Amino acid sequence: MPGVWEILVMATFLLTGLVAGFNALYFATQSWASRRKRVGALVLVLVNAGILVQSLGLGLVLFRLQTGTASWVWLAAEALVCLGTVLVTLLILRSWLAPRR
Repeated sequence: MPGVWEILVMATFLLTGLVAGFNALYFATQSWASRRKRVGALVLVLVNAGILVQSLGLGLVLFRLQTGTASWVWLAAEALVCLGTVLVTLLILRSWLAPRR
């Protein structure tokens, strides 16, 4: 049975994976006018796809092992990645909701 740390770490991995997938999909499906923006979008697709694979992969490994190895260090490390990824998602959502100027 997973402990509190394992549950928190797995939840953070899952949230990070979900928002990274959303971000990657957003940047992959937008049509960017300039070459510079297309290159930037490609980089963001790759970064978010990597975060998605890492988060869900590590989360599944941790879940399968259930060795009690999750600690505040795991949680802190994943929480930083999660925070950055969620902030990118919030910027995307803000751009959808903000009126065009």
